[in-house]
Amino acid sequence: MGISLTYEDSETFSLICKLCWRYAIDPGSPDPNWNGDRENYFRKLLAEYDGPLDKKSLTVYLNKHLAEDFIAYKRRPRWIQSAEWPFYNGKPMIFVGQIDIPKTASKGDFHDDTSFYIFRPQGRFFDDECKVIVQQY
Repeated sequence: MGISLTYEDSETFSLICKLCWRYAIDPGSPDPNWNGDRENYFRKLLAEYDGPLDKKSLTVYLNKHLAEDFIAYKRRPRWIQSAEWPFYNGKPMIFVGQIDIPKTASKGDFHDDTSFYIFRPQGRFFDDECKVIVQQY
């Protein structure tokens, strides 16, 4: 039986969610009216797929692209809230690293444990194109 190549298809979206979990990625929303960077990335990935329409083949294809496109220098982010992997010019940014500051070590600067997630664009970039995401728990 074939699989649908639409992001809004529940079976396809479920497969994407399962693969994204491995890479610390939030796949976004399957709502057709939602057109954020993540959603557009996955819609484009599905549109470019030209292999057999079965779950196993699509899984191999998606897994390959997620591993190639969501780059982390050492290890993947350990999000303390939901994953917020940023994009730049339609591509996932590269995860540079994470700085964790426990509430007890912050000398009162933070009300909870805090993590800073540092990303840079793929390819050549300027310093001001880097992004830091802050999460607290």
